[in-house]
Amino acid sequence: MGLHNDISIFVKVVQCRSFSEAARILGIPISTASAKVSLLEQKLGITLIQRTTRKLQLTEAGLIYFQRCLNALNEIDIAENELADLKQEPQGTFRILTPTDIGHYLIIPIAQKFLEKYSKINIEFILINNIINIIEEEVDLSLHIGDLKDSSLIKKLFINAKAGLWASPLYLKNNKVINHPLDLKDHKFIKYSTTQCPKAIELTRNSEVHIIEPQGKIEVNDIESAKIFAQLNQGIAVLPSYLCETEFKKGELVNILPDWDWQSLPISFVYPAKKFIDLKVKLFIKFAEDAFKAMYT
Repeated sequence: MGLHNDISIFVKVVQCRSFSEAARILGIPISTASAKVSLLEQKLGITLIQRTTRKLQLTEAGLIYFQRCLNALNEIDIAENELADLKQEPQGTFRILTPTDIGHYLIIPIAQKFLEKYSKINIEFILINNIINIIEEEVDLSLHIGDLKDSSLIKKLFINAKAGLWASPLYLKNNKVINHPLDLKDHKFIKYSTTQCPKAIELTRNSEVHIIEPQGKIEVNDIESAKIFAQLNQGIAVLPSYLCETEFKKGELVNILPDWDWQSLPISFVYPAKKFIDLKVKLFIKFAEDAFKAMYT
């Protein structure tokens, strides 16, 4: 404990670039802060800080030692925080932002079971298809499709949602038979206006690859709308398989070219970068991962 205390004081002195300021923050005499750093240097047998009347200057060894100690102290803080999490019952409210269709078909059913298990937690849902600043909107956790451009956020892959081409039986009956991806050029698609969804369709089977650029007069900004238009016989929609299971079983939607693979849709959890992740958020992410595996695998 003594060495840990000496290191903590040394790190604080370096961060403050001042013995007096570090002592003030730590609530100890300046003489104690100076003595602790000197004692640490004696133990190590090397000078860490060059002291002058005007400023403090880290030696080369001091810089290396400071960086290592800072990382070590951060790890200790994280470990202590995680142990504290284990001892407390999660409670309070957190905000989840999700695209509408993912919210309706995936997150809300999972959240219902989550809230049954953790009765003291409340969830505020924001279902929206537009991209917003989750830090400014004080969002604790969001769901994101595709790549993430903001490097200040943390992304954790939730699922690679398997997607496919879907259309109604009546649409397929009234249009050219589809036996191969090249047949798709004669068909209407429900296109996506959102930048999160790919504009081209890449279909693969073994070593054969075909890239299709969908053509159509209808353009939507969410997956649920695309599904509705497909059910209304308006064309072919690229949809995640989880969204179509019920309609497929009822014969209301048909999976086109099921023996061809289409690139999956990566859906990730995204949250602000923080030293400590809120316990509620950690629990929900783990719960959602386990629930999805139980539901769809």
